[in-house]
Amino acid sequence: MRNKIHYLKLKHLVRKYLVENYYLNEEVKVPTQSKNYPYDELKKNPTNEFIVKIFKDSKGVSWYVNDKEAWVEAAFNAIKTPQMYNLISKILKQDPLEFIKSFMDPTQKYHINSISDHYSKLFNITQKTSCTSDILRVNNWSNLYNDLQKRGDITKGEPLLIIWGPTQTLYYTTDGKTLMLNTKVSTGAGGFGNNSGNKNTSTGLVKIVGKKSARDFEVLVGKTPTGKILGPNTESKRVDHTGTHHKAEVLTGILVLGGLEPCNKNIFSRSIYIHGTNRESYLGTQRSNGCIRVSNQTIKRLLTTVKVGTKVYIYPKR
Repeated sequence: MRNKIHYLKLKHLVRKYLVENYYLNEEVKVPTQSKNYPYDELKKNPTNEFIVKIFKDSKGVSWYVNDKEAWVEAAFNAIKTPQMYNLISKILKQDPLEFIKSFMDPTQKYHINSISDHYSKLFNITQKTSCTSDILRVNNWSNLYNDLQKRGDITKGEPLLIIWGPTQTLYYTTDGKTLMLNTKVSTGAGGFGNNSGNKNTSTGLVKIVGKKSARDFEVLVGKTPTGKILGPNTESKRVDHTGTHHKAEVLTGILVLGGLEPCNKNIFSRSIYIHGTNRESYLGTQRSNGCIRVSNQTIKRLLTTVKVGTKVYIYPKR
């Protein structure tokens, strides 16, 4: 008898839950779901209430808990307009994006990025870039210095090396008005960019983190002087242990660079630095493997006059 009472109570509670959460009347029916639930339903102009249901169900513990990020992504991306988003907010009594973030697994980057992208498209939000070189638009080195100062990236009167991609020129200034040095460079043959595995020169704000000196026109391999002397326009015949022939070499010295922005943090690991070259006749053109080549006289001057910690801004050719 006691077991029967417990059974009836449990049956009543289950019935009450189903009525309150799924139906508008007392007639309880088994929900009809597609085999690909809820994806098929979300493709067929789902109601705002159904989307809210998926959000709430995904937050709770259930038999499909391992799929919750995929369910949330599908439901969120079914929101078609800002007006629909606002109506869902009223039903949910909370901002949908904030509600989702409260329980989504942060390691599920694929689903989270998809949701963020859809939100940006809904409200026409331009994603913030992680690199100043994608934002700044200036006509000359002086304007660049002033803009960096206004942004707080440099202070007034702070020395700055500028690699000006449009004209393949290095500028050195201490105030943004007068130049201590103005000379030609050679940047990456592949253009400008911060991805590894190509011949692009990094962009944005970096700084000098070290110096490596050698004798005039001495070849450095792996930042280490080799004792071999090579002329400023003499092609190298060196073949490394992999059988690769190196026509271009690093000569005289190096300014080692470290990234100051998220976009160019890999500049050190990419071995992108400022150095002397045996290809001086090509200065003024984009011919390097990614490094910033300068004349051997220029690297000697930079090694003696520019301090470690000095900032360098690499402004790309557009």
